[in-house]
Order: sequence, then C-alpha cells, then structure tokens
Amino acid sequence: MVCRNPNTGEEAKQEMVETSGNDNIHLHILDLSKPTDVIKFAEKFSEENSKLDVLVNNAGCMVNTRETNKEGLDMNFATNTLGTYLLTTSLLPLLEKSDQPRVVTVSSGGMLVQKLDVEDLQFEKLAKYDGTMAYAQNKRQQVELTESLAGKHPSIHWSVCLLY
Repeated sequence: MVCRNPNTGEEAKQEMVETSGNDNIHLHILDLSKPTDVIKFAEKFSEENSKLDVLVNNAGCMVNTRETNKEGLDMNFATNTLGTYLLTTSLLPLLEKSDQPRVVTVSSGGMLVQKLDVEDLQFEKLAKYDGTMAYAQNKRQQVELTESLAGKHPSIHWSVCLLY
C-alpha cells in the first residue's frame, strides 16, 4: 500500500488488517507529485520484489488554485497524471513477470466533461485556473494514458474505474 500521508496511511493499513485478518500488509510512503521520488520508489520496490500481480492507481488530488512543485509542475498534473504514469511505467517490468497482471486506474466521471487537451497539459494557458476542471482534465489524461499503455502491453489486463 502506497500512501502520501503516514498517519492516514497507517490508519488505513490497520483498518485493512482488522477487516481482513491479514497482517501481511506493507505501507510505503510516497508523494506522487514528486517525480524523482516516484522513480526512486519504483527502483527500490523493484529491487525488493520479483513480480507485481496488481497495481491499483487510486492516488489523486484537487488543488483549487494553480500551485507548482519544486520542479515547476502543476500539482494536480504532477500527482494525478505524471505521478500515476511514472509509477505505472516504472513497474511494468514487475507486472510483466506476473502470471495474470492487472492495472486498475481509479478515475472520475468528471473526466466526461473534458476533452483531452494535449496543448496545455498543465493549464498554463488558461485565463483563470479552475481546480475542478484541472482535475477532470487529469482524469481524462489518466484514461487516455491507460488506453495507450493497454495497446502497448497486451499481456497486462488494464481497467479504468470511473467513480461518480
């Protein structure tokens, strides 16, 4: 289990242990808005594991004002699109070693209100930044990236779950 916040991550882990009775649940702390950290995490995870059966991309954020990380990336884009993409593509070698690998990306029905805009992925050209629309665009980007990866890696089962 990968979480950004150690406190809420630990709470979620404990809830899963109590509900499932399985105490073999591991918590990793990672902020997907930090590309360098995502790559380092994937490298370390790959060194410590021989395969990965399932990857569920569920991380996300909706920052209502345009904020950037230290790399100058829009926080919504860095977390929702780039972070998800980097984590998924970095873990592809482990997924491909599994007998029945799966990638599930949790998206949002909000993506239905946005067409893919490849000319302004980080919302720099907008007259007024709208965090809700940025989030919806990111979710559209996730779906498009998943479809692209599915075409390139047919041995992996790819799914997108739209939450409304």
